[in-house]
Amino acid sequence: MLFAGCATTPARRDSVSQASGAARRESFEDALERQMPALLKKNHVPGVVVSYIQNGEVAWTKAFGVANLKLREPMRPDMVFNHGSDGKVLTAWGIMRLVEEGKVNLDAPANRYIKRWQIRSTKFDADGVTVRRLLSHTAGLTVWGFSDYSQGERLPTLVEVLEGKNRNNGPVFIQWKPGSMWEYSSGGYVILQMIIEDVSGEPFADFIRREVATPLGRMARS
Repeated sequence: MLFAGCATTPARRDSVSQASGAARRESFEDALERQMPALLKKNHVPGVVVSYIQNGEVAWTKAFGVANLKLREPMRPDMVFNHGSDGKVLTAWGIMRLVEEGKVNLDAPANRYIKRWQIRSTKFDADGVTVRRLLSHTAGLTVWGFSDYSQGERLPTLVEVLEGKNRNNGPVFIQWKPGSMWEYSSGGYVILQMIIEDVSGEPFADFIRREVATPLGRMARS
């Protein structure tokens, strides 16, 4: 396919590329329709929404299964999901907006920017927990991930999360020398969320909506 494309004229190459792209999309779409019911059942997943991206654009979005097991409400393409750690990308983006504005220094201790809580350690220098190391999971902090909360449940405050007053995920503290190793830490990103709120003086969601989601133009329902 690649060699044939190289041997054609630009117009022919474009038409071949478009045709093969359409064929791939159709075959994937057909396979998805055929296999999704069994995949949902096998993995005990009530429902999913799948988007097909082609050349950087969403070509189509399809929903499969149900959104509510009791009511058997079908999934819809516009339903909102908890995307978990995808939120770390938005958090990092928000931090970099503060860096661009000169309000945060990547290599400064995180404690410089948080007001409600402080990173403490009797074994390691807490100043080694810098903003850059929090972003790159090299700050030596604990708590790989956090348990989910159902809609309507009371969410713990950021301070409660950091102190381990959550779903038994444990407190966030320095377990390894900052900068000495890579260790995935959702706890570190809670601290970054706190930095965003304490530096900007506004809720995390409001800041991210204004500084990240709105400028992107395609995240109106995020």
